[in-house]
Amino acid sequence: MKNIKRYCFGLLSIIALLQSCTKDLNQYPTVETTSESVYTSVDGYRAVLAKLYASFAVAGNGRGDADPDMAGSTASWGYLRVYFNLQEVPTDEVIYTWAGGDNMTDIQYMTWGASDTWVNAMYYRIYYTVAICNEFLRNATTEKLATFNSAEQAQILEFAAEARFLRALAYSHAMDLYGNVPFVTEKDPVAAFFPPRMTRADLFAFIEKELTEIETILPEARQNEYGRVSRAAAWSLLAKNYLNAQVYTGTARNAECLNYAKKVIDAGYSLNANYKQVFNADNDKRTNEIIFPIEADVAHTTTWGATTYLVNGPIV
Repeated sequence: MKNIKRYCFGLLSIIALLQSCTKDLNQYPTVETTSESVYTSVDGYRAVLAKLYASFAVAGNGRGDADPDMAGSTASWGYLRVYFNLQEVPTDEVIYTWAGGDNMTDIQYMTWGASDTWVNAMYYRIYYTVAICNEFLRNATTEKLATFNSAEQAQILEFAAEARFLRALAYSHAMDLYGNVPFVTEKDPVAAFFPPRMTRADLFAFIEKELTEIETILPEARQNEYGRVSRAAAWSLLAKNYLNAQVYTGTARNAECLNYAKKVIDAGYSLNANYKQVFNADNDKRTNEIIFPIEADVAHTTTWGATTYLVNGPIV
């Protein structure tokens, strides 16, 4: 009987212990920033928005692409570097003198396949940017913004329009380079699942809808701070996609291309008289030509991609 009592007491002690520690397990990290604390202020949203823009320039979170966003051999290859290589190296515009050392031979001679390192790198870069844009948008819903005042809500919704543009830009690259691709938005679950495959024509329609919806939410042309998009960026991407619409959808859209190109021109944009100045370190002054720059700065944006690659590469 004593043994039974001891057993019952011990069992009750274990149950009590489990009950007492249950709530203690529902904790968030206290030594790093999480979504629970970031999305509580306009400055928090602005900081995340900066990361969305940075995903096109740098490959990590530290100097020189340290603390990379992705694992693997291509971790230090930023979005712009990979995109440039896929767009330019197969053409007569570029002769890659270190093609063998940088695994660029197949790209150089147009003999690449689905398993090519650079083809994979671009695919993963695109979907990394899409993923973080989706996460931002999940936290910019009406319900999430209910605790903010009207002025703050308007500012965050403008940020969300910028995030939608950046996602549309990434998806435009997917549409152009890969054709029929997986499709995910902020409405999909944050979990492992097989996303639906979207045809190139349907993706074109999605991008078009996104850009036409946000063009009146984004700041007026040339009115946003340097490095961030305005309505002119949405017009430019629409014009570019319409120019190639027959390839993407089977139907030419030349009239729409002309319409949006004219919108950009009428907004006050023109070619800079001195072409070289567009690539100077002070090109933030060339807002008459530059519509959407991917920013690079010696003090704040050190990377093996972006300007380091585009400008210094031909010098070496």
